[in-house]
Amino acid sequence: MRKGFTLIELFVVVCMLSVIAALLLPAIMHAINGKYVPPTVQANYKCVKTYVVKETRYQDSMRVDLRPQSGEVVTMVCEDSWDIKKDAAARYAQFEAGRWYQVKSIGERKEGYSPSFPNVSEVVEISDPTK
Repeated sequence: MRKGFTLIELFVVVCMLSVIAALLLPAIMHAINGKYVPPTVQANYKCVKTYVVKETRYQDSMRVDLRPQSGEVVTMVCEDSWDIKKDAAARYAQFEAGRWYQVKSIGERKEGYSPSFPNVSEVVEISDPTK
């Protein structure tokens, strides 16, 4: 009869503990740091166009193309999500081509294999800042 562990058995136990720790560490860090806060952006944009894209049989995506004071056109989406409690259709209806808006976006929405689009959370019409 032998007493104690062999070096191989000890190595196997240490490996098992390290795998368990690696699996639990992200959950523990998430619990310590609290809720995830998505990035927010607030800027002035000129509305280029609004349109609806048919994503699936039962879901449409309300998109808005906006141009900042300098730079390329940015596509944003208006949708309801866990962090935005307001009505997406009301936000989408505020946009009118050719007018300037102060837009606040929260996070991004990934649509299948498409790129991610910022999600519009607040819209306020402003006067033309270029004048």
